[in-house]
Amino acid sequence: MSTDRIHVIPLGVEIRSDIEERDRAKPFRARVRWTDPATKSRPSKSESFDTRDEAENWVERIKAAAARNVDPKTATSTLEDYGTANRDAAMRGLEPKTLDP
Repeated sequence: MSTDRIHVIPLGVEIRSDIEERDRAKPFRARVRWTDPATKSRPSKSESFDTRDEAENWVERIKAAAARNVDPKTATSTLEDYGTANRDAAMRGLEPKTLDP
């Protein structure tokens, strides 16, 4: 389970990317970085791929998600991680009997 805070980045934040070829089982590492305007930190997200095309497609998907105001970490999180991170907000206002299986 991820403990990363899932949040939305402001529209217009520039996503920078690079693809590095390494001597590994999955040789192409794609990385995206952005500057969080609130904290001035520079978070990043990376994944490894078998081919350069797969890495380039991943970068394009991340940039497309960011253009829709979706944080790269949210865009690549599993449904379980996203649900866990947002459960309290999703369940707000529901009767306690609704929450118990």
